[in-house]
Amino acid sequence: EEKTAIVPSVLGMTAEKANKTLTDAGFNILISGNTQGGTVATKQSISGGTTAEKGTVITVEFRYIGTD
Repeated sequence: EEKTAIVPSVLGMTAEKANKTLTDAGFNILISGNTQGGTVATKQSISGGTTAEKGTVITVEFRYIGTD
């Protein structure tokens, strides 16, 4: 089994979807910020497309994005 994987970009995803996407790829997620309704991922500690060791913790910041 491969020890590394490509980190998926979770920007724009809800916390639930980002969590599933990262864990399915073999990574762990650390959620930062508010994950209540209407929030999406706005930043992640390791950029999407980067190769990283499986099991790495990726911090994902969530913020409310208004629809005005």
